[in-house]
Amino acid sequence: MPASEIALPLRIGTRTLFTLRRRLVRHGVSLADALSGRAIVLPSLAEDDEGYRINALPVHAVPALLAAHPGLKPFVRQRYVRRYARLDQDFDAYLTGFSAKSRSTAKRKLKRFAERAGGAIDVRCYRTEAEIISFYEAARSVSAKTYQERDIDAGLPEGAEALAGMRSLARADQARGWLLYSKDRPIAYLWAPAEGDTLIYAYLGYDPAEAELSP
Repeated sequence: MPASEIALPLRIGTRTLFTLRRRLVRHGVSLADALSGRAIVLPSLAEDDEGYRINALPVHAVPALLAAHPGLKPFVRQRYVRRYARLDQDFDAYLTGFSAKSRSTAKRKLKRFAERAGGAIDVRCYRTEAEIISFYEAARSVSAKTYQERDIDAGLPEGAEALAGMRSLARADQARGWLLYSKDRPIAYLWAPAEGDTLIYAYLGYDPAEAELSP
């Protein structure tokens, strides 16, 4: 990926003292690479590049990376816990990773939702190109109502170009879409494109009119 100029703000609390601008090459670390424990291999820098902007770099990989690139200095923009769910297990096994209180709360919410939605939990998965076309129309109808789209410009992308990209991913079996229905009406969606064999929790939202049901 070509380098671009990126602003690096130096802050104390919420106050920005000054901002550095550097020409950096973006590099993301996949979940598979992070879990493997393998050394992170960075692409070569062009003559006028000044470093890298690395997303999702595991803490355990930092010492080896700095040793391999002694001319570079680290600048930590954000620290966060990266979470993932294994999809090669059944749902009951997934739930065992939560506390008893959390499991009880989830089951209570599922029961209440089912009672209000007609007696069952109606979640539909979409993966083929034809299915994704149907998913997109329904998901956009939900996304248009969400705070993500209204307030932070993070709704499901709209337009022919966005749909074409989603269809292309579907043709390559590199995406999944899910819709949650209540009485045959879509009220929540999740769009998850793939990186290798990892699905990315990319765009999601729910109809705010159904917020009390924790969709």
